[in-house]
Amino acid sequence: MKNSFECDGIAWAEALKQGVEAAYGAVDRPAEGTILTVAREAAVAALEAAQNTDDAAVVLKKTCEGAAVSLPLRQDGLSSGRAFLRGCLSGIVEPIFGMAT
Repeated sequence: MKNSFECDGIAWAEALKQGVEAAYGAVDRPAEGTILTVAREAAVAALEAAQNTDDAAVVLKKTCEGAAVSLPLRQDGLSSGRAFLRGCLSGIVEPIFGMAT
């Protein structure tokens, strides 16, 4: 994506993967359950989605879903209503991108 003004779903997923690899490389002892885990799971979801489509809106939606399901929302003290709200908010990405493009 360097020197690029456009980004499709495949480029987004690859950039996210590279960012996660750089983040893990910058930490001496990466621990599970941290933001690194969330980023990794988001990248995995993005890469899986990019295998089926290059639509950036779809891949971004799946990225958000991958991040959301990796979060232990209830274990962190988030109420079930707020956890549900976060899940719902991740679903609005695709329609917004659809209107923007």
